[in-house]
Amino acid sequence: MIMKRRLYILPLIVLMFLSGCMSDEANYDPTEEYDYLYGGYETGDETSVYTSGKTVTTESNSNSIIENPIVSALTEDTSTFSIDVDTASYSLFRKFVSFGTMPPVDSIRTEEMVNYFDYDYDQPTGDRPFAIETVLADCPWNSNNDLLMIGIQGKNIEYEEAPSNNIVFLIDVSGSMRSTNKLDMAKQSLALLVNNMREQDHISIVTYAGTAEVVLAPTAGDQTETILSALDGLVAGGGTNGSGGIELAYDLAYQNFDFEGNNRVVMATDGDFNVGTTSSSGLIRIVKEKAEIGIYLTILAFGQNHAAGYLMEELSNDGQGNYYFIDTLNEADKVLNHQIASTIVPIADDVKVQIEFNSDIIESYRLVGYENRVLNNDEFDDDNVDAGDLGAGHNVTAFYEITYKTVIDSEDDLAVIRLRYKDVGEDESKLIEGIIRIDDHTDTPSSDFMFASAIVEISLIMRNSEFKSNADFDASLIRLEDNIGEDPFGLRLEFYNLAFDLRHIMGLDQTESSVH
Repeated sequence: MIMKRRLYILPLIVLMFLSGCMSDEANYDPTEEYDYLYGGYETGDETSVYTSGKTVTTESNSNSIIENPIVSALTEDTSTFSIDVDTASYSLFRKFVSFGTMPPVDSIRTEEMVNYFDYDYDQPTGDRPFAIETVLADCPWNSNNDLLMIGIQGKNIEYEEAPSNNIVFLIDVSGSMRSTNKLDMAKQSLALLVNNMREQDHISIVTYAGTAEVVLAPTAGDQTETILSALDGLVAGGGTNGSGGIELAYDLAYQNFDFEGNNRVVMATDGDFNVGTTSSSGLIRIVKEKAEIGIYLTILAFGQNHAAGYLMEELSNDGQGNYYFIDTLNEADKVLNHQIASTIVPIADDVKVQIEFNSDIIESYRLVGYENRVLNNDEFDDDNVDAGDLGAGHNVTAFYEITYKTVIDSEDDLAVIRLRYKDVGEDESKLIEGIIRIDDHTDTPSSDFMFASAIVEISLIMRNSEFKSNADFDASLIRLEDNIGEDPFGLRLEFYNLAFDLRHIMGLDQTESSVH
């Protein structure tokens, strides 16, 4: 069941009250905060989420990525991180390279580049929502080290058989969205999702500019013309009261809560907040509170404001959801059509990974990427600590670069791998453990390993990483070209061609290649 267990205590009268008061949009006051557990609004004190009618300066924070360091296994033999299913970094990379420019260095998140692509991991067996695979092979950019690839594969669910959906579109119609690559593309993108809705699904639409309003009350998913007509009528203009829109969208999702299905707010925005609560902590508190009751958040970003992406990613993380940058309709088709189940159907919550290395044979290690997902080791067993959520059919990949001590035994255990996750809507986590052995090392790693490690290598070069060692752009291109594989949607070939263009942008083009 999708809801958190604590919601069982809610009396039905709360839902009846909400249904009555929320049917009239005029009853919604964005200066008030709804108490979801007990009913009613609280206003007027300094802890209120909203600052009505005022622009609050966004909290200053550094968007720079400080890469994970090399860690001595003797000093700290354990590494813990949350999974990350976001892929916005790759879409931004594609947009900049397509315009013939280098992506901003701190928009390059290695894990998001890698996780943009599907890999041929085995499906889970039994009741587990995902399977785990590991590959241990030579590190392509440092011959002295090994590279450990960890793959997590979510269980496939045919969308037609997925639980019903209660989805609220939260659409930014402020003046900053008045552009063909923003509101127009947002409407076309969401139309792709609408066309996949079924009779048992429900769609609502909330918009926000200077104020927030309900444009479409919950409507059965098979009423396609009605939903598309409401979408088509949207126009941009005014300020950006994102916090008011977020609050109203969650209220509407709660009013129509599906106890046996998926409940989700799908937000389409360029990330420009300038009315109401614009501080990151205020917005995060809003989505965190709503995630606690089982309403997930998906953010679709439009436009080229990559700086706003840091807040969008943080909001989606704390909202138990995912974040995508939609730069083309092909990307929208990938996220909202071909991969609809992984985008909107959750199969596991708060998925954490922990690796305990054998310090008798491991000198040091480094987690590549996931800088904003690193957890303290004691947070692994703490079920109150949020982590990433996994959608149906989704896969997640991570890499560790490993340095050995001078003498090792091929029969030694390399590491213990642990995964902790919660079934959707549950409060208590489950544990999966496995062993990685030295003799798991292979001289002929999988095509997926070769392709994904080439993405990592190119990312290190783009960042001019201090850990790039002997990274070689041309060697990476060869691995990409040799491991494109079946590639049904042409995504791997697209990346190869973009990387080929990037080499020219960076002034590294020395040779030609047969695929372009």
